[in-house]
Amino acid sequence: MTTDEKAGGFRYQEAESAFPYLSQLIGGYMHQDMDIEYDSISDAVAGFAEIALPQERAGVKNDLERLSRRHNEEPDVFHEYFGADLDLAAIGVSFEDFAAMVIRVVDDPAAAKDFDI
Repeated sequence: MTTDEKAGGFRYQEAESAFPYLSQLIGGYMHQDMDIEYDSISDAVAGFAEIALPQERAGVKNDLERLSRRHNEEPDVFHEYFGADLDLAAIGVSFEDFAAMVIRVVDDPAAAKDFDI
């Protein structure tokens, strides 16, 4: 049994390899205790963006762009990779809206206030 199978079918290892910067953002900032540190997901992204190196911010955007292309072909791919930490369907947010928010807030952390995510 692989680590991913033990983790309820979520593809953690593959996600970390294929999307390392996005994995770092989600695993480090959007976990089950996120609400203790941040008021919203967009605030968590801003927290990341404020301390991240330029190459880390660029890496998140590149990972999201590549994941967006995969999402067009495999609509459940985000959930399969990151659903244990961040279940977009459960919070009523589309992948497209989430990706657009992250890309904007990574570029401009002050933009977090413009989102209700």
